[in-house]
Amino acid sequence: MVDMKIPISSGIDVSVSCDLKNIALHHKENMRDGYYYASVTGETTLTTSLNIDPLKGSGVSGKYYLGYISTGAFSASLYAELSLSGKLMTVYTGNFEVGVSYQRFKGFRVIKSFTKKSFNFCADISAKVAMTAECKIDIVVLEAKANVSIGIQAKYNKKVYGDDKLPGICEDIQAYLYAGGSISATIIKVATFSKSFDFIDKNNSPYRLYLHYDDGNQVDVCGRDISDPSSPTPVRRYTSPSSTGFGSRWSSSQSSKWHSGSNGSSAQQPEKLWEYSLDDDKNATITAYNGYSSSLVIPTKIDGYTVTKIGDRAFEYNTRLVMVVIPDSVTVIGIQAFYECKNLSSVTLSKGLVDLQQQAFGECTKLTSITIPKSLERCYDGGWGGAFDNSGLNQVNFEEGITAIPSYLFADTIALETIVIPDTVTSIGDGAFRESSALKNAIISDSVTVIGIQAFYGCKKLIFCNAV
Repeated sequence: MVDMKIPISSGIDVSVSCDLKNIALHHKENMRDGYYYASVTGETTLTTSLNIDPLKGSGVSGKYYLGYISTGAFSASLYAELSLSGKLMTVYTGNFEVGVSYQRFKGFRVIKSFTKKSFNFCADISAKVAMTAECKIDIVVLEAKANVSIGIQAKYNKKVYGDDKLPGICEDIQAYLYAGGSISATIIKVATFSKSFDFIDKNNSPYRLYLHYDDGNQVDVCGRDISDPSSPTPVRRYTSPSSTGFGSRWSSSQSSKWHSGSNGSSAQQPEKLWEYSLDDDKNATITAYNGYSSSLVIPTKIDGYTVTKIGDRAFEYNTRLVMVVIPDSVTVIGIQAFYECKNLSSVTLSKGLVDLQQQAFGECTKLTSITIPKSLERCYDGGWGGAFDNSGLNQVNFEEGITAIPSYLFADTIALETIVIPDTVTSIGDGAFRESSALKNAIISDSVTVIGIQAFYGCKKLIFCNAV
């Protein structure tokens, strides 16, 4: 891993962390049949943090050397490429393969693939941030060079109006995940080849963002008449200001909905990523998510309201979700909130969580580990199943200082084989591990003085339990 903080100018700096690992060279040579093949696979993680005022309209471009990797016939130089005029925070992880093959009479073929593992993005943007790997493969009869660039491409538009209408300044930011590069190869005394290619561009990117600003404030709807020919961009569907991730697309007016703008003209209906209700204290309960992110950081506030609850079934059956971070402001996760999120594999629970209700993560078969916060007091069963009912959970960690295992917390798990109760715990609630069908070992500290009714009922495989 290579970390670098790049000072650009007064008030502007960028922190870049690049990690290229699991590098593997694959090759095959058959000179008799005229077939040659070479490719490189690996995993890359790019983390960036950029601070700049987009209203100043200034930017810089640069290429910064980060480091060098060499494994025998393969070598790579890593660079951070920057073009900045905004605020950008990203964490991206993905797998790639790039290479070339040659077959006599058929010629060259580019080998390229790119698989996203996780992606987080929060931004006010006018920037391009990328990691570029300049790779070289040198084996007996094949020499190949490849440049692979993965990052965020952004476009910033600004229009200053000279009339007395509001807003006086309209700004648009488009951003998308991209990946591309070029490759050249030589089969000694046989043939040469070169080609540029894109894995992902703005037309097929799985993550795209379109933000609009009126006088420096992010809005769902432009206050200007969209039919104004001097408007900086054509009609779009904007990402909601409350969004913490990319929207799935930007679209033309054919798929837009309309309502009256602030000047009485027709303007575009925003695409709301979050639906929520308010309690008497004006705290928000998330009731639905309409976005398309696979890696989701749930916001602490939506439209200025603090998020304290994840409502019943708010994310159920969302097969896009892979990673979720729940803010510490959340105290309640409702019934089946993430039920049957079949691809959900990483969950960070709120450190302020108090209530975790039945089947909150039920049937999340790829969720294999969880850390339970010490704030958790109550879990519910209601005859449906515990919070992790029929999930893939097989590893449990507890926040330091936890004193109680709430009732029904791990009831009806099917993959949890071993549980180690911390020595700070004094009680295990009723039915805490009831019908945990795979549980074999329960290591309970001497600090535990109370084990509730049916705490381990139905654990038919339990062969070791040093219960008090």
